[in-house]
Amino acid sequence: MNSPKDLDPSPNNMGVARRFFQLLNAQNVVYCHWKSIDHLDDSYEAKTDLDVLVERHDSHLLESVARGIGFIECDTPNLRTYPGVRDLVCYDPLFDRFVHLHLHCQLVIGDRWTKAYRVPVEREILDRRVWCEEYDTYTVSPEDE
Repeated sequence: MNSPKDLDPSPNNMGVARRFFQLLNAQNVVYCHWKSIDHLDDSYEAKTDLDVLVERHDSHLLESVARGIGFIECDTPNLRTYPGVRDLVCYDPLFDRFVHLHLHCQLVIGDRWTKAYRVPVEREILDRRVWCEEYDTYTVSPEDE
């Protein structure tokens, strides 16, 4: 694992999100950008959240990379949170915005206010992830989104 000094959030004017995914790839973390892949520009420019799915046993690697470039965990109000999702934020000086990362370790299905069903499909979704050349990022397959 790289030391924190190696995890500069934005070398060569690279935004935090792009650097984050670059480091995940370098660490061979199995992840995928989980939602809203039809507007990845907005994710990379911190105009919308980054929703990243990772297997629970790899979540510590993803979190280590995130913390290494300046992400900190947020306390989310109970009415705004979901099981298996953690919220982290990091300021991106390139875009003068905060990057909001939703770290998904499990997927819970149901209406927004009930989210009552746990179907263990994370591994299958991660197995079907696709490489997005334009963004150097793994994304959820179109069928799974």
